[in-house]
Parts: sequence; structure tokens; C-alpha cells
Amino acid sequence: LQNELNTMVEAGKLSVLSSGKGNWKWVCPNFSDEGTHESNMKFILKGSTIEISGSNKVNDKYVKLDQNLKYESGFLSFASLDLQSDASSQYIGRSIIAIKGTGRIDEMKVLLTATHNAELSGRATGTISNSLSFMIKPFEIDLSTSNNGNLKVALPMKLTGKIEFLNKYALILNSDTQQVSWQVNGRFNQYKYSHILSSGNTEENIEARVAMNGEANLEFLNSPITIPELPIPYTSAKTPEVKDFSLWERTGLKNFLKTTKQSFDLNVKLQYKKNKDTHAIPFPLGTLYDTINQNMKVLNKRFEKERDNAIAVLMDSYNKAKAEFEKYKVENSVSKVPTIFRITGYTIPIINIEVSPFTAELPAFGYVVPKEIRTPSFMIPVIGFSVPTYTLVLPSLEMPVLHVPTTLRRLTLPRFKLPSAQNYILIPAMGDLIYDFSFKSNVISLTTTAGLYNQTDIAARFSTACTSVIEALKFNLDGTTSLTRQRGLKLATALSLQNNVYVEGSHQSSITFAKKNIEASVTTAAKVTAPIVKLNFKQELTGNTKSKPTVSSNINLSYEVNDATYGNTAKGTVVNTLSLEGLTNYFSIETSTKGEVSGVLLSKTKFSGKMDKDASAYLNANGARSTMKFEGNSKMEGVGSIDIKETLAIEASLKRVYAVWDLTGKNNFKFIGGSSSKGTQNSKATLEMAPWSLLANAQMQITQPNTFLDAVSQSVLLSLSCENQKLDWNGEGHVSSVVLSHDFKMANTKEEARVDMTGSVQGHVAFLKSIILPVYDKSVWDILKFDITTSADKKQNFNSTASIVYTKNKDGFFFPLPVDRLSDGVVITIPQMNLQVPQWIRDLPEKVNDLRNLDLNDFGVLSDAPSSFVIPEFKIPFTTLQVPSYTVDFSQIKVPKKLTIVPFDITLPALPKVRFPKVDIGARYAMLEEYKIPFFEVSVPKFEATLSEYTLPKSIAELDFNEITKKIADFELPTITIPEQKIEFPPLKLNLPGGLYIPAFGALTGSIKVASPIYTESWSATLDATGALEASIDATCKSTLRFLEYDLDASVTSSLEDSALKLTAKGTLSHSDLSAEWQEDVTFNGLRLPGHSVRVDITSPTFSDLQIRCQHDGNKLSAYVTSPSTGTLGLLLEKDTSLIRGKIYKRGPSSSGKDVAILKSEISLKNPEQIQFKTNWKEEAAADMLTGMKDRVPQMSDAIYNFVDKYHHEHLGMDMKSASLKMKSGMQNSIDKVYMVASRKIDDVDRNLRVAASKAGDTYQDIRIKAEQMYQDQAAFIDYTQIRAMFPDTSSNFFHQKQINDFIDAVIKFLKATKFQLPGQTKQYTGEELYTMAIDELIAKTQQYSDALIRYVSDLEVPVPGTDTSIQGKQVIEQIKKILKELQAKVKKALNTLKKIDWERKLKQLNDFMQDMIQKAEDTFETVKAIKYESIKMQAEEIYKNVVQSDQVAEMLQYASFLREMSGRAFGDLSEKLQGLLIYIKALREEYLDPNIVGWSVKYYEVEEKVIELVSLLVNSVKEFFEKYGKEYYDLVSDLVNDAEGRGRLKVKELSADVQDKIRDWSTTAKEQAAEYNVYLKANIQEAYTQLFDSYEKFIAAATRVIELTTEKCNSFMDYIIELFWSTVTTVTNSYHQYVSIRKGEVKIDVAHPFKWQSFNELPELREDVISKKVEIVKKLIQDGVDQSSKKWEELQSFIDQQLSEGKLTVQQIIEDIQQRL
Repeated sequence: LQNELNTMVEAGKLSVLSSGKGNWKWVCPNFSDEGTHESNMKFILKGSTIEISGSNKVNDKYVKLDQNLKYESGFLSFASLDLQSDASSQYIGRSIIAIKGTGRIDEMKVLLTATHNAELSGRATGTISNSLSFMIKPFEIDLSTSNNGNLKVALPMKLTGKIEFLNKYALILNSDTQQVSWQVNGRFNQYKYSHILSSGNTEENIEARVAMNGEANLEFLNSPITIPELPIPYTSAKTPEVKDFSLWERTGLKNFLKTTKQSFDLNVKLQYKKNKDTHAIPFPLGTLYDTINQNMKVLNKRFEKERDNAIAVLMDSYNKAKAEFEKYKVENSVSKVPTIFRITGYTIPIINIEVSPFTAELPAFGYVVPKEIRTPSFMIPVIGFSVPTYTLVLPSLEMPVLHVPTTLRRLTLPRFKLPSAQNYILIPAMGDLIYDFSFKSNVISLTTTAGLYNQTDIAARFSTACTSVIEALKFNLDGTTSLTRQRGLKLATALSLQNNVYVEGSHQSSITFAKKNIEASVTTAAKVTAPIVKLNFKQELTGNTKSKPTVSSNINLSYEVNDATYGNTAKGTVVNTLSLEGLTNYFSIETSTKGEVSGVLLSKTKFSGKMDKDASAYLNANGARSTMKFEGNSKMEGVGSIDIKETLAIEASLKRVYAVWDLTGKNNFKFIGGSSSKGTQNSKATLEMAPWSLLANAQMQITQPNTFLDAVSQSVLLSLSCENQKLDWNGEGHVSSVVLSHDFKMANTKEEARVDMTGSVQGHVAFLKSIILPVYDKSVWDILKFDITTSADKKQNFNSTASIVYTKNKDGFFFPLPVDRLSDGVVITIPQMNLQVPQWIRDLPEKVNDLRNLDLNDFGVLSDAPSSFVIPEFKIPFTTLQVPSYTVDFSQIKVPKKLTIVPFDITLPALPKVRFPKVDIGARYAMLEEYKIPFFEVSVPKFEATLSEYTLPKSIAELDFNEITKKIADFELPTITIPEQKIEFPPLKLNLPGGLYIPAFGALTGSIKVASPIYTESWSATLDATGALEASIDATCKSTLRFLEYDLDASVTSSLEDSALKLTAKGTLSHSDLSAEWQEDVTFNGLRLPGHSVRVDITSPTFSDLQIRCQHDGNKLSAYVTSPSTGTLGLLLEKDTSLIRGKIYKRGPSSSGKDVAILKSEISLKNPEQIQFKTNWKEEAAADMLTGMKDRVPQMSDAIYNFVDKYHHEHLGMDMKSASLKMKSGMQNSIDKVYMVASRKIDDVDRNLRVAASKAGDTYQDIRIKAEQMYQDQAAFIDYTQIRAMFPDTSSNFFHQKQINDFIDAVIKFLKATKFQLPGQTKQYTGEELYTMAIDELIAKTQQYSDALIRYVSDLEVPVPGTDTSIQGKQVIEQIKKILKELQAKVKKALNTLKKIDWERKLKQLNDFMQDMIQKAEDTFETVKAIKYESIKMQAEEIYKNVVQSDQVAEMLQYASFLREMSGRAFGDLSEKLQGLLIYIKALREEYLDPNIVGWSVKYYEVEEKVIELVSLLVNSVKEFFEKYGKEYYDLVSDLVNDAEGRGRLKVKELSADVQDKIRDWSTTAKEQAAEYNVYLKANIQEAYTQLFDSYEKFIAAATRVIELTTEKCNSFMDYIIELFWSTVTTVTNSYHQYVSIRKGEVKIDVAHPFKWQSFNELPELREDVISKKVEIVKKLIQDGVDQSSKKWEELQSFIDQQLSEGKLTVQQIIEDIQQRL
């Protein structure tokens, strides 16, 4: 015995190869055996593909076994299975099993076939065959099985048995057909059995059938048997001798079966005949469609969001897997062929919504990813040998994503096409349902007929009759149900069963709808008496509406079970009572169920159970109450017991709602082995709700200790009242090793309002040790540094806490209502309010009194609103309440102590009348010590409203319910009257505040804390306004990741000093790389901001220090930013009474440096007539700042890079440059491996394709030579005796080799498997595909040329010169159109016929024919020697003729010849017709055209010749194309079939040579492309690494260049601006030299103004002389009649303002200019 196991583990691949060989030989005294064994097993796991293949061969003296297995699958893509087993034994027989299965996700199709064929030998001879076929795809399932056998069995006592059986299953399910069938046939000698089960659904009906029959011969029971005396072991007794004992007669079978030949026949048929009529069910489908349409957008957005989330998860897995594969240079062997998931379109029934097809490309998954494993080093004892550590890259079983399709980002839901809106659903009317059953045998005969018929009255009939030789089996069962719709509506059912031995029963029920009454009754009684069971059942149900609606039910069931054989007994009863009583003023229901059972199992285990449940409910106008009580217990000795008790009580009224629920349970279970479990369940809930209060409490506790779940506890408490509101929810659960707990509290009291939340999770996270990051070779556990705070064997806690507390302030602001107490109530006085006109508006008319004719008295107090008004008497709609006239006084509102509401009624259409009594509402104004504010107490006493007697209407609007009932049946709806009801309203008290109270803000505190082994963070914030306003924030973070740690403290305080509000804010931030302190002081004095200062200090050892200062004090503002490395940049603003100065300056890094002014500006009001602007600037300032930035960019980038690299090295163990270098090396090594594998694969494919192509010619040559040698008539030159002697050997050699079969298989394989790549095409095609493509292209070109010719001639129109007549192509084409169409149809028909030829099927038919021929030849091989040569010759010639002149070959030659002849003849006819047409056109031209019209004639001749030349060229080209390629095709087919003059052999050699050349070119090109891609990828990786490595320096250089370029552009821009400015200023100076003064680096501008403005601390005002001048001018305009609302008025106002501001003209001159304008 030899066994070899090879395992190869690579980073992305796992392969296991196992092979074994063995032989044996052994000898026993009576037995010897020898044999050999060989087995192979191969398992390959690579990427997303799993391949399993194996074989097992056993060659034994007695048993031969040959097994083969091949399995291949791609995760979420495909799976295929091929299993074959061949076992044979000379003593048993032979068994062949074959299983094939395929499944594809993209096609959503699964196909499975299995066959089993067995040939038995020995004591059982015959054949057994089994087959299975299964196919499933969307909207279709096809399943069929078959089991067939024919056996002959040798039985003991020289008996034989003939066995035949057949078992078939068939299932077809699709949208058009639903059919299932099962057929079974069986026979054993004279015993037979068969059945057929089938069901189907068609357009007309639905039908199911069952047919069974069988035959048996019991004649052997008539043979008497004899049993001698037999001693009883271990006793001296003996059994008596039995002689001539007949089983048929002595056992009673003769009396029971009557005859020894028994048979039975069973037939069952169920048929539903569909009704073509339909019922329209009203249903607002339009609303449904609108809802669907509106929600589709939300659904699409939700789908897109979930799709993006799924893509993110897939991409994350893909990136991780990709990094692993690239790190360890492993090929990602995912298939490049996309897996497309398709769902065809379908229609949703009933609502008729069409759903479009859905297509999506699936991602590719794998099984393993490469992981690095490092073995420890150790020393072998004794010998002292040290084994070093090794690093291995092995596959790890995971589920990585190897490919994420880009089309997933565009994936959308299928489109839903909504039909036109309709408001009904069509439901088919009920048809007829018919059921037939019959069973016939020698002992019993049973017949059953049932039917449901939809006729004038709906009726159902049922009848069963049974006759038998056994009295107990004789019974009759009859039942009828009818629905009568005359003189009312009545449904009656009657059912009776008659059997005097075991069963008796009856059932009667009826329900009647009469005009004034409804009655219903149901009575059922049954009695069952069986050998071990006795059962009595009785039910009575009655109901009527005579005096009042009542329903009563009583169910009684008693049973007794007595199994004396096994000692099982049971006895029990179940009693249920129900009573329902209702009137229009109340409704009540009571029910009770009681049951008990007791007994014994297996004569030793006692059990018992009891159940008692009572429930009741009562409802009236004032409230409802309901109670439920349930008690149950069960007990079994040795097993356990269960006790349950549950109570529920609910009471609801207008006063309150109260509910109590309590559940208590206990259990005790005993398990095998002595273990047990005791558990308890306690749950309680209370709910009480009343006006202004709510109290709810729920508690649950479950304990059931076991291996998985220990305990779960939940508690909820809710309490609501006017003073306090509280909610508590806490829980805890233990699931396996994880502990979950939470606590949520919310409370609101007089002192504070708070919310507290706490949650915790406790468990193990040691699995993070197994997650290793690529490149860095460190686990997540190590990177996060869990070992600092915890260990792997401990549980890790994650806690989170949040709290918000608001402490209320008892102080506040109260604005009371002015209330005067009187003896009969109180009076609320509202003071009078007057709206005054602002003073500036009142002063304005005094200045412009002449401008408008306004009276100063018009600008006084606005008209006062009326303090009171009278509301006239009115009546409230739908009521009898008449409201008298009353006066509403807004200045005094009187609230009486008692407000009386008089009785009134409310009457609404179609509803009963509601009467309200007189109600006195009290109002009291009170002030208590415990309350800081007074309040109004409003109290409403208890009162009752009366609901008057009401009769339910029989019609609503135009809908008469009586008309509807008359259409159903001949009766009217009864009259239902609701008597008078009393509705009680409880007293109500309400307190309203006596003013407006605004509480002062208190203190608000919030905190959040998150704690875990590696990260702890806490935030707390406080806002206190009880005294001075104070707010603070305190945050702290601690973590094993150092860069996350920080401390933050911030606070804000406020104080009031000398009526000024002062705010002070302070804060500090501490971090290992950065710390900051800041302070801000702000002072508010009304709307003014007299002081403001900001100070920020930033200290950073990693980056740079920074200081920011801002100071605002009075009329001065200063701000600057300074850094030790860059210097200072500042801003200074100063304001005097008539002067504002400002400057922007800079200072160097040196502390002794002087301030350098960049920009200085000054605004002065010293000249009362002008505003003076002065600006100075330094031109080199911008360039200096950019130069400094250029010098500091490298330092800034170094600081950022070093900051990132420091923490990268600290946590990951290497710097970023080392990590990138390691990644680059891994990627290059992976590319080298892929290139080597691709080169080897290309060589293998090249070698295999060349061998296959070269063998095709040799095979064809051998077949032709041997066929000629065997079948050509060479009788005159060959020795017949020699042929006769050689023929058996030659024939045997030929038939065993089966060269023709090999050749045909090679041709089929060549056509189906060999693929060619056409020039310019990227896809490869098989020979069969190329043939189909060539025929399709030929059909397309034929159609294209023919259509082009017809279209060109049809569109052609030639005018006849000298006339108005023109020759149209449409008229000409009619002459040949029929011929062209016939020709086109014949060509397309011939080409389609050639296209439809299934060459594979034809070749297989030829192969089958040859196989039949060979089989027949082998069968007659022994008789060939005795036959003369002439007969052999004749038979061989006949066979040869059958092969060569077969229908397939003749059909091929006929098609080729027909196509060639037809195309030549058709195009010849076409050419002749065109020639005749051209001659006809010339004749017309010569007849109708004047030869003297030379110019037109010449042009016409030219056009005519061009048309003739073009048409002739087109027809001749098509004709030559068909002649050339049609002849080649015909010759090729003829040569391959007949091999005339060796041309077939030459053609095959030429094809083989062409194929080899193509293969050689493809192989060379593939190798060159692989080498190019290898070099290209490695170069790109190197280039990417180089760019990444040099990116930092390149960034510095690029930034420097950008700054230099910016400096240059800035200087150029500044020069341009200065030049433009100087040119503009020069132009302006020439015109306004008295206002503008310019010199280098300085500009002065003087602007005149018409204002009285001496200080910046006051607003400017127009001077008095300007105002008086304008009043005089405007007055003149009004006198001249200028419209103030016209556009001219606006233009004149602008003109006046401009002239007055310049001050050059007098008033008279301005008026004269205006008059000229007018």
C-alpha cells in the first residue's frame, strides 16, 4: 500500500494532491483474492474558485470499481458538478451512476440531471434504471424523475419471482401552465399495483385527478401447513402438533375476503369550472397609484442610500483584500467575465402594475486572503540543535471581495409602470366546484359526490355511501347547504351521519334575515366509540333580535382514552360557555372556559393538567370595564411542572382610565442525567390616567439559568402629574459572555429638570489580535495598545454616560393684571393706549411748510380705537342656543363669580339630538402664600347630557340600502331604534394665572463621558444665571493613542459695573504638540461698545508659537499678530474729534526691529467746507511679504510631515518612506509571478491548439485512404481468397479503433471549441459562430444592396427636355419590382435554410448512423467468414452508398447547388430586365425628344449614361460576388464530401495550415503583449514610487515657484495699477486740480460738501442756507404747477441738489435754468 499526499500552500492559493496505489493477494482455505487499487484526489482553492476532482479505481478478482468526481464553483457566480461511478461484479452485476449539475447566478438558472443504470446477475437478474431532471429559473420550474425496473428473482424452495416497477414524477410551473403528475406501476408475479396522480390549471378549469388500482392472488393461503411438536426452551413443555392447518379458512379470511383473487379501484376527481363573468369591486386604485407614485422617489432615495452603504462595505473589503494580495504578491484570480444578475419583467396581478426587467452585475468574492505566520524559535533538548524562526505566508479562510463592479454605483430599482387610473377591481365570479370519489374492492365500495353550484340559489350538495361485508363500514353521509334569496335571505345547512357501530352525528344550522327579525341557530352533536377512544361532543348556539339582541353558546366535550396494550390512559373534559347581550344603551359579554385532564403514560408516569379562564366585558354610555383571569398548571412525574397565572382588569370612563396586568409563572424541568432548571417569570404593569395626571409602571423579570441566557430584567416607570413628571427605564441582560445594561431617567420637579442616560457593554475583544494589517505586520490589538490597560483574558468594558440638569430659579418677572375685586366678581382694567407720531416727523412740516400744503394740526395724536362695541343678538348654528346682545368693553373686563349657561340642544343632520342642562360655572380670584402669583380658579360642576332616542337611517344621501338588499334578496332592513341615553360629565377644575410670569433663568449643567480600555473622554458644561451669568466647559481625553489626548477648559463670566455690562471669556487647550490660552474682555454700555480686548497665546514645540492681540479702548483700536519666526503684522486706528488716522504696519522677527508702515491713511474735517483724504503707502511691501513666505514654506511643510511621520512611526513601527518602499517591492514581485504564469499558460495553449489542428488533416487523410481501400470495387485486381482471409482482421481493427467516430468528434469539437480571432476584433469566435455570422452578413448585404437599388431607382426622376413630362423611377421600378422581390425572397430563403442547418446535429446523426453500422457489423462478424466475397462486396458497396449518398450529404450538396444556380439565374434575369429597361428608356427619348435641342440633349445623354453605368455596375458587382463566393462555397462542400482529385485532402491541409499560422501569430502576439504589460506595470509602479518618494521635495519646489511667480505677477499687476492710477489721476488732476494732489506714494483728495459737519462724533446736517434755498426753489415749482408724482419732478430734485452742493449759482440762476428745462 502506497499513499502520497502533496499540499502546496501559497499566499492566494491552496492546493492538496493525494494519490494512492495498492495491491493485494491473499489465500484462505476456501477463498482467495487478489487485486489492485488506485486513487487520486485534487483540491484547489484559488481566489473565488474552488476546484475538486478525483478518481478511484479498484480492480479486484470479484469487484471492479471506477469512480470520477469533478466539482468547480465560483462564489456567488456559478457551480458545476460532474460525478460518475461504474461498479461491476460477476456475482452481482454492473451499476453506472452519472450526475451532472450546473448553476449560474447571472442566468438565475439551476440545472441538474442524474442517471443510474444497473444490470443485475446472480440470483436476481434484470435491469434497473433511474433518472432525474431538474431545472429552475425565474417564473419557471421543471422537474421530472423516472424509476424503471425489470427483474427476475430466484427465491428459496426453487421459486422465482417476476418484478416490474415504474415510478415517474413530473412538475411544470410557469406563468402559462401549472401541471404536476405522478405515475407508479408495480408488479410481483401475479400481484399488480398502479396509480396516477395529476393536477393542472388551464384557462377553462382547474382539475385534479387520482386513479389507483391493484390485483392480488391469495391462493397460497389455501395450502395447508403442518407444524410438529416443538420443545419450549428452559421448560419441559412442548407445543402441540398442528396438521393440515389452513390459514384461509381457519383465520377467517375466507369469510372476510370471500375470494382469493382480490382487486381494488380508486378514482378521485376534483374540478372547478371557471366562470367568465366578473364582479367589479369598488376600490380606490387611483389613490393607491398616486401613493405608490409619490413614495417611489423616497424609496429610490432610500435604495440609493442603502446601495451606497453596501458599495462602501464592499469597497472596504475589496481594498483590504487587494492590499493583502499586493503585499504578498499574490494573483487575484477573479474571473474577468462579469456575472450579471437578471430578473425578467413581470406584472403584479389585481393592481396591474408592470415591473421592468432588473439587471445587476454581482461582485466577486473569494475564500482566502494571504496572511503572514511567524514560527517561534526553539532548541531541541539533548542534542542542542537550535531551530530558528520562520516567516510563512499562508492563506487564511475569509470571505474577501475580489471585484466590485462599477455598474453597482448606477444600480437603480426597476421601473414600475402604473396603468390608467380606475376605481374598481375585477374579481371573477364564482364558478362550479365538483368533486367525485369512488373506491371499489371485494370488501368495500365507497362512492362520494360533492358540488358547489352557482345558480339562481347558491347550493352545495354532498353525498357519501359505503357498502361492505363488514357491518361497521356501512354508513351514509348526506349534507346540503342552500342560500335562498326569496322572501328574505336564508342560509340553511344540514348534515347527517349514520353508522350504528362507531360514529353517530348530526349538524343543523340556519340563519334568517326577515323584514323585522334576524334569527340564527346551530346545533351539533357527535358520538365516537373506538376501541381505545370514547368521545362525546355537543354544541348549541342560538341568537335572535326579538326583544333584544342575545347570543348564547354552550360547548361540552368529554373524552376518555384507554390503551391497555401499552398502559396509557387519559380522561378529561372541556366546557365553554358564552353569553352576549346587547341593547342600544349597553353591551355585555361573558365567557368561561374550563378544562382538565389526568392520566397515566406507560403504566407508570402520571400526568395531569388544569385550565380555567374567565373573561367579561361591559360597555355603556358612561364607561367600560373588562376583566380577564387565567390559571393553568401542568405536571408530569419525572419531567417537571408549569404554573401560570394571569389577570387583567381595565376600567375606562370620562373620569379616568385604569388598567392592571399581572403575570406570574413558574416552571421546573428535569433533564436526563439528573440536571434540572427552575425558572420564574414575573411581569406587572399598571396604567392610571386622569385629567392632568398619568401614572404608568411596567416591570418584567425573567430568570431561567442555562448555558446561553442567564437572565433578562426590564423595568419601566412613568409618572405624570401637574407637580412632578418622571420616567425611569432600566434593564440588564446576559447573553453568552456579553453583558448589556442601560439606565434612562427623566424627571421634572419644582426644583430641577434632568435627563440621565447610562449604557454599558462588557465582553471580549481578543479577536483583534488575529487582524493583521498588511505592510506593517502588526495586529489591531497591538496598534491600539490594548496591553497597556487590559489583557486578552479579561473582559473589556465600554461605558457611556450623559447627563443634563437644569436647576430652576425661584425668582422671576411678574406682570400682574390690574384686577379690582367686587362682591360679585372681579374687574380687569386695561389702561388706555395712544399711538403718538414720532417727534422728527412732527418737526419736519415746520421746515417744509411751504413745500406742501400741510396743516401742523394734522400731525397730532392718531385717532383712538373704540374702547367698546356692541355685539347684537345671534344664534349659534346647529343649536338652540340664543345669545343675547351684549357690550364688549376693552377698558374693563368683568369676570363674575358664577356664569350660568342656559339649557340648549345640539342638532346635527342624520344624528341624534343632544340636550345639555343648565350649568353654573364658578370663577374665583385667589392668592395663596405657597404660590407667588395670583390665579383664577375656574370650576365646572358635574352634569349629565341627554342623547335623545334615535332611529338608524336606511339611506344616506342618494344611497338607499333597502334597494341594495332587494337586489340580493326579497326583504327589507329592520328598523333599529336607539333609546334615550345619559352621558355623565365629571366635575372639572382649572387654574389660570392672574398675569404674565416669566421665570428667571437658573443653572444648566451637562456632562458626557465615554470610557473604554483605550479611549476615555469626558465633557462637562455649566451655565449659571442665578447670580452673575457664568458659563464653563471642561473636557478631558485620555487614550493609548497619544495624539488623541487633550485638555480643554473654558469659562465665561459677566458682571455689571456702573450700568455697563462686562463679559470675560477665558480658555486653555493642552496637547502634547500644541497648547493655547485665550482671554476676551467685552464691555457693553447700551448699544455702545466702549471697550473690547482679545488675547490669544499659542505655544507649540512641533510647529511655531503665535500671539494675537486686539485692543479697543475709546477712540483707539489696535490689533496685531506676531510669531518669533515671521515677525509682526499690525493694524492701528485712531479717532479724534475731527481727524481719523489708520495704518497697517509690519515688524521683523527681531524684538528691536522698527515698525515699517505698509499703508497709512487719514480723514480730516478741519476745513468746514471740505472733507480731506490723505493716503500713503509703501510700494515694496507686497513683494517683501511674498519673499518671506517663500523662505518659510520648506519649514512649514517639514513641520507637518514630521508631525504625521512621528505618530506613524510610534503606532505602526516604521516611517512612511519605509512603508512605501515595502509596498513597492511587494507589488513588483506579484507582477513578476503573474508574468511567468501567463507565459507558461500561453505555451500550453499554443502547443495544444497546434496538435489539434495538425491531427485534423491526418485524420481526414486516414479515413479517405481506408474508405477507398474498403469500398472501391477492385475485384479484378485483388485476390478474393486473400481478401476473405484479411477481412475479419481488417474489419475488426477498423471497428475497434472507430476512426470515423474520432473524426466526427474531432470535427464537432473543432467547430464548437476551437476559437478564432478575426482581424480588428477583440472577441474570439468558434467555427459554428463564424458560419452563422457569415450567413447573417450575407443576408444583410443582400438585403442592403437590393433595398439600395430599389430606393435609388425609385427616387430617380429624369425630366424629358423640351417637354413638361418627366420619367419617374417609381413607374419604371414597378416593371421589375416583382422580379426583385421574388429574387430577394428566394435568396433570403436559401440563406436562412443554410443558416438553420445544425451541423452538430447532422454530424451527430452521421455519427449515430456509423455507430449503428459498426454495431451491426460486429454482430454479424462471426458469420462473415462463411459468406462469399461477392456478398460482402455488395454489402460494403451498399454501406458506402448509404454513407456518401445519405440524406445529410445530399441535402448539403443540394443546398449549395441550388443557391449557386438560383443566384446566377436570378441575377442574369435581373441584368436582362435592366438592359431591356434601358433600351426602353432610349426609345422613349428618341421618340419624344427633338434632336435639334442640342444643349438639353447632350446633358440628358450624359445623365442617362451615368445612370446606366451606375446601375450596371451595381448589378454586376452583386452578381460577381455571388458567383465568386457561391462557387467557392459549393466547391468547398463538394471537395470535403467527395474528395474529387484529392481536393478535399488539400482543403483540409490548407485549413490546418491556416489555423496553425493563426495560432502561431496569436501565441507570439500574446507573449509580446504579456512582456510589454509586465514592463509597463513595473515601470509604472517604479514611477509611482519615485513620484511618491520625491513628492515632498517637488511640493517644496512647486510652492517656491508658485510664490516666485505670484511675486512677479503681483509686481507686474501693481505696476500696471499704479500706471493706470497715475494716468487716471493726471486726467482728473487736469480737470479737478484744486481737489486732487498726487505724488509718489501719496494721494490727497479734498471733497466739498453741503453739510454742517465739524466732528465725527455727531451726524452731518444740511446748512441753513442750503435748506432755505431749496424751499424757495421748490415753492416756485409748485406755483408753476409741476406734478409732484411725475418723473420730471424727480429729475428736477436731483438737478437742484447737484447745483446747491456745488454752490456756484444763485437761487435766481437755478430757477432760470429750471424754467429753460421746462
